[in-house]
Amino acid sequence: MIKSMTGFGRAEISTPEYSFIFDIKSVNNKKLEISGSIPPFLQGFELDIRNLISQKLSRGKAYFNLRVIYWDRESNIHINNNKLKIIIEQIDKINQEFNTNISIDLKGILSIPEVFSLYEKNIEYSEFDNILKPVILKALDDFEKTRIKEGVFIFEDMKKRLKKITEVIEEIEKIKEQEKNSFKSGFIAKINNLLSNEKIEMDNNRIYQELALLIDKYDITEEIIRLKSHIQQFYEISQKEEASGKALNFLLQEMSREANTLGVKAHFINIIKLNLILKEEIEKIKEQVQNIE
Repeated sequence: MIKSMTGFGRAEISTPEYSFIFDIKSVNNKKLEISGSIPPFLQGFELDIRNLISQKLSRGKAYFNLRVIYWDRESNIHINNNKLKIIIEQIDKINQEFNTNISIDLKGILSIPEVFSLYEKNIEYSEFDNILKPVILKALDDFEKTRIKEGVFIFEDMKKRLKKITEVIEEIEKIKEQEKNSFKSGFIAKINNLLSNEKIEMDNNRIYQELALLIDKYDITEEIIRLKSHIQQFYEISQKEEASGKALNFLLQEMSREANTLGVKAHFINIIKLNLILKEEIEKIKEQVQNIE
């Protein structure tokens, strides 16, 4: 199944004391990278959260944000009035002694350890399983749905291009025999013209051997067979449950190689023109594959 590396998910769960809100989003990336923001008192569960995400995503850059909203906010706040008073007195003393005018930055003072603190309830592993884990899994389910939905659009576009590639290959096959016959006729005409103008005797068997070698050298049958096989493999890989982005990318590299070889071998202008379309469609699919897991 084709899944996009781009997705978003959100879920929220509430208790009488607080609410947990979990967001996750991801963008394209060659490897799996997970980063996030989590309250300090929940840092012990960061590895568990990362493991849950990695079970859903094998490639991409994911960012999660876990927030906590307390219903009774005031009961969790503590200001150390004694320490705050001492700091303010010391600032006044410095201003008097050194004739300075240092202003009191309340925000800066409150950032000093032990002046301002927020009491936060510790969460046990049993509570993680019962409260926190369900909200993360729900967000990841939404996240998965958006990736699958986006993957459907991407796959539809790739199927259209694969259909176009198949049509181009069929056109090339029709012209291929014409090219072979044209090449053969042109080669024989040149030999006959050479023999008619020069007193040269040549072995007909040798002429036909050389002709056969040239036709074989420029024959594109093998490339066509491989391209058809790669298209079939593309559909097969796309239907598998596991992530298919890397496998499809490798397959498209092989298709590009066959198309390049076909272009080198082809000498008939109509095949050269069709091959340009073939290469262009392969490149467009390669761009889309960079978006899937």
